[in-house]
Amino acid sequence: MNFEELKSSWQAQPLNSGMEPNELKRSLDSRWYKYQRSLYRSNVYMSLGFLAATIAIVTVYINFHAEFGLAFKLSLASTCLLMIVFAAAAWRSYDFRKDNLEVSSTDFVSFQLKKIRWQRKVISQYIWIYMVLLWFAVMMYIWEITSQAAPVLKYSAMGVTTLFLLIVSIRDGRKQKARLARLDEMTRELEQTFR
Repeated sequence: MNFEELKSSWQAQPLNSGMEPNELKRSLDSRWYKYQRSLYRSNVYMSLGFLAATIAIVTVYINFHAEFGLAFKLSLASTCLLMIVFAAAAWRSYDFRKDNLEVSSTDFVSFQLKKIRWQRKVISQYIWIYMVLLWFAVMMYIWEITSQAAPVLKYSAMGVTTLFLLIVSIRDGRKQKARLARLDEMTRELEQTFR
């Protein structure tokens, strides 16, 4: 193929990649809002679960605080605090603004990229920190409430609880990989669309 044939072949290619810029923007906008709806639903369920757990923890504290020592109180308080802090971190990644991509594309993209970075940080770092701190709080609770029990019961309870939290962490780790891949895809699309 000589230069002239290559040049004419190049010039004969369509200018469009198949998707109009406005169509691409609408598609990206739609995917972002769909993701935000699923994140909203997930955060609401998590918050309701945390509220139910907090009510149960407060009930346990009210009924048994006189029978146990400081470790009991610290474990319950730290568990409630962990849930509040984690819920606040998770809600921070939700986009409460309802901007439209066509209105202010650069502001929209930079804001969404900031939210995606925060969601990525919550998924890849804060969940693991939360799980480790929760494990410590639960171990402190088990240690305190089984202080009068036989060592077999105490260590069995700690082992079963550790195994349960480990299984939950592994199962969530698989889900988190899919969520991270989805966030990476959205980040690439946002960055490619508005370079």
